Amino acid sequence: CGGCGFQRYNLRLAIPLQPLPSIQAAAPNTLPVKAAVDKTGCTLETTPMRMLVLGVSSLFSRRILPALAGVAGIDRLELSSRRGEACRAGLSFPLPVDRVFADHSSALLESEASLVYISTENDLHERLVEEALCAGRHVVVDKPAALSADASLRLLDLAVGRGCCLA
Repeated sequence: CGGCGFQRYNLRLAIPLQPLPSIQAAAPNTLPVKAAVDKTGCTLETTPMRMLVLGVSSLFSRRILPALAGVAGIDRLELSSRRGEACRAGLSFPLPVDRVFADHSSALLESEASLVYISTENDLHERLVEEALCAGRHVVVDKPAALSADASLRLLDLAVGRGCCLA
């Protein structure tokens, strides 16, 4: 790509489609299923869940945080930032924030969240995705999820093996 030294990978993955494990089974701390109506008027059944955010980045603050108010399935947040409580300064949270951690690994060990959103420096993504998947958490990660195609495939295999979503 433009002589920068990186190659683009066009990966076609053949993954058998299997029903995902219920979120209720993955996260016993969640509330019972409730109905919600999306913007198109369709009724959705959702299981409210807690989301752990690793890294309160500029992207998270500008794009993701404002959109959370419209996500029917997430009812509470937990944050992890090297800045600790200072990461909340100047931000308006559309959902209650239960806890703030100063260390990502501790947050993954102590949090009860069933969904982890990773928005840290790129070189930390792979390790944090792996830790979250090994803990049985569903993961959404800013791109790139990993710094190589091999690492991406390894994380995908781990997610499938653990019955977790990786996006």
